[in-house]
Amino acid sequence: MKFIGSHYLLFAALALAVWYGGVLFTFYRNEAKKLYAQQFPKPETPLPTVLADDEEFDLMGAPAEEYGVSTVLAHEVRFMQRKTMIPDEEMQGLIPDVLEEIKKVIQTVEAEEGDKADFISLFKLITVKYPRLAESKHLPDINDWLREHCPFGLDEDELAGLWA
Repeated sequence: MKFIGSHYLLFAALALAVWYGGVLFTFYRNEAKKLYAQQFPKPETPLPTVLADDEEFDLMGAPAEEYGVSTVLAHEVRFMQRKTMIPDEEMQGLIPDVLEEIKKVIQTVEAEEGDKADFISLFKLITVKYPRLAESKHLPDINDWLREHCPFGLDEDELAGLWA
């Protein structure tokens, strides 16, 4: 392919335009902005709007709150009362877990040849882990199971003290 004179002149003109454009924007940027601002001034009066000055324009409307969320004032905040009785559905999984942990405590006390004080101190860990059982209607059944399986006798006061 041969280059002719018109191709050379076109390339030289484009190269010079790119070069001087780069120099202009690199070294004379502020002067170019001022020149542009003088040639194309901004309008001094704002465009008229339909809204009054104190109105706020929201094209989509106010956003909806998430499901289950409501906005209340500080004096309207209320807290739910604590349940006195725990439903049976919540207790069904806890009772076998507690009995299993009591078995482990009894096995540990028997293996270490511990006494009643050791059993009571280990049992406190269970009451800390399951505090809701102290107010359960299944507590008498758990106490009966303890009387049958505990290697040393526990009277009513000691059983009541275990859950306190």
